[in-house]
Amino acid sequence: MGGALSVFSVIVIGAGLYVLHRSIIIPVHHYLLIKFMGRREKKKGIEPGQSSNPVIYIQSLGVSSIVCAMVAYSYLRGAEFFNRQDELNIKHAESGLLVMTSAGLLAGAICDAVCKHKGYFAYMLVGAIIFFIASFPPGWVQHSVECKEMRYKQNEKDEAVTKKLKEAGF
Repeated sequence: MGGALSVFSVIVIGAGLYVLHRSIIIPVHHYLLIKFMGRREKKKGIEPGQSSNPVIYIQSLGVSSIVCAMVAYSYLRGAEFFNRQDELNIKHAESGLLVMTSAGLLAGAICDAVCKHKGYFAYMLVGAIIFFIASFPPGWVQHSVECKEMRYKQNEKDEAVTKKLKEAGF
């Protein structure tokens, strides 16, 4: 390939991988975090209305399914509903980088196994697992902070969460 075509190809492939990451990997990661937090809270006897996960809390306000609640949560994040929105975006991006690193290491491990290339499969697989697990605690903390703010705005600010979600048709 020529130099310009190579550069263009790398950009297109990179953009495609990023879109795949944002549209499939991150929602799956988010779903797993919701399920994990939900099970843990259920075992502790925490009601959905007191959840530390915004999606579970949104469901307690009457949003029907977990998928709709995930979309509603994304809507609130995009609508700049939360205080210190820039700080929240940075925290979410940092967690996303951990997930992206995990996915990259997993892809490298699969390539190494398929191509029988250098023998780094085990190292990359262990690295992928470590980065994936490491991505959960920051997400947990961030969701807890957001959920606390949502409960405050719902209780003290005249049902602000419900109003905002109704505006959007949730």
